[in-house]
Parts: sequence; C-alpha cells; structure tokens
Amino acid sequence: MFKRALLLQLLIFLGLSNAWAKGDDLLVVSYFPKQGVYHKETLLDLVTKTERLLAIRDNKNEPLFQSIDSLSTENIIVPQGDEVRFRRLVEKREMTQDGLSTLKALVNSHPLLHDKLADPQGNQLHLWLRLNQSLSPNTYQRVFDQVMSVLGENQQCQRKLNTGALDQTTYEEWSLTSHHHDVSDLYQRLLALTQSTQKQALVAYSATDLIGYLKQSMMQQPVNVGDSSEIEQLYMIAESVRSRHLHDLATPSFKKLKLVRMQQGELSEIDTSFFESQLIRQWKASEQTYQVLDCRQST
Repeated sequence: MFKRALLLQLLIFLGLSNAWAKGDDLLVVSYFPKQGVYHKETLLDLVTKTERLLAIRDNKNEPLFQSIDSLSTENIIVPQGDEVRFRRLVEKREMTQDGLSTLKALVNSHPLLHDKLADPQGNQLHLWLRLNQSLSPNTYQRVFDQVMSVLGENQQCQRKLNTGALDQTTYEEWSLTSHHHDVSDLYQRLLALTQSTQKQALVAYSATDLIGYLKQSMMQQPVNVGDSSEIEQLYMIAESVRSRHLHDLATPSFKKLKLVRMQQGELSEIDTSFFESQLIRQWKASEQTYQVLDCRQST
C-alpha cells in the first residue's frame, strides 16, 4: 500500500512537472519582408534591427530579451578542407546573388534551422524572442508593439492573423537524462528517438543532428555510431568552434541531453522510455504569444 502511494505521488509530480513547463517566456514573430527573405537589404537590415531589439530595456532598465533566434543571430558550419569553422549565417561579403541562393539552400537543408527560422519559399522569416522573465497578461501586447515598431520602421506594414507559417504550431523542449556510461549506446538511443520524432514533426532535432551535420560537412560521411571515440572527437570539434547550440543539446558525456520538436496540429506521443525525461518548455501559437507582420506591397 505504501509503495503504491509513493508511485501515485511520483506520477502526480511528473505530471505537474510537465504542466509547469515554461513557455510564457517565449514570443514569436513571423515577418514578411517587402523584398523577400533572401535579399541583401532584407538580411542586413535584419541584423541592425535584431541589435535594436536586444537593446530594449524593461521598466527596471534590464534587457527585455535574453536571446533572439533568427537568421541574423545564427552560425553555420563552413568546411575548409578537412577542417571546419563556424561563421555568422548573415555576412555582408556573402550577400551576392549566388551567395544568397546558397544561403537559402543551407537554411532549408539545415537540421536545426529549416522551417523554424524561415519558410522554404523564402517569403517569411521567424524571430523567436526569449524574454528574461515572464510578463503579466496585459503586457504582452505592449512588448509586441515595441517589436513591430522596430521591424516595420519606415515601411507600410500590417499585422495579419492566420497568415504566418507557424500558426497553430506547438514548440517543445524535452530534457533527457541517462545513467548509462557508453557514449556510443547513448548516441544511438538518442538518434533513434530523434529520427522517430522527426517522422511526425515539422522540425525535430537533438545533438545527433548537429554532430551528424558536422561530420557530413567535413568528410561527406555519416557518423560511425558504434565508435564512441569518434563521437567524442566530433563533439570536441564542435566545441572548439563554439557551436552555440552544442552545450544546450548535450553534455560531453551524453548523460544530459535535449530533444526539440515543433509540430502543427495535434501532438503525437514521444517514447522516451530509455531516458528519464521531462518537458521543460512548451510554447503554443496564440494571439498572446504569436503575431505576424506583413511588409509586402499591396497588390
């Protein structure tokens, strides 16, 4: 009887833990630039406007946003022979016609960026603004007003409902923990879970995608999933070039991990039975958390 009561308490706790997953600290904007996403003026202007958004202060004179995920803040892997370097996704010297076409292809094929930061056609880009703290319900609109003012400055823009690619979308982050010690086994378990999740999701990724993308960029070969030393070496390479996603997605031992997914419509179940799992962030598109700014010329 005592054990049954403890089990019931544990189940209730796990349920409440998932119910308490953060999400109210995340605002998302879909932005239709006048000249399309993959245009020199659009992207360089986005860099300037992102810097201005990060400079916004709250009523305590603290930065309002902890971070902003967008095309203007991301790094990508660039192969250089047998080595790689990370560079900004948007660099002025790459804003040629060929460079912009390459950039579009990179974003659309990148496991962590496609669909999350721009639609495949290049009509709209998405900004994920993470707040330093949760807002009171009557404050969200004021914050969106500030963001839209910066993005739409000197343009004829309109806010539109139900036109963004992320409408009716749910975004989740799962924390995964394992007490197993074999890195290869952990990598394979995480890879299987990630690939299974990707079948149902619009976007789903983990550290296996980042490490696999790194190996493919360097050597045009898949990761040898049975070789723990190779996986550890690839992790160190990504760490040495300061991949900003790496430490968020996995520790070097692969004992603490994260799985991210974004899905439209009804959510499917995730079988995380090999890991101790907890839903740590869940964001749902709503009028309070998601808005669309259309700056294209009216036809």
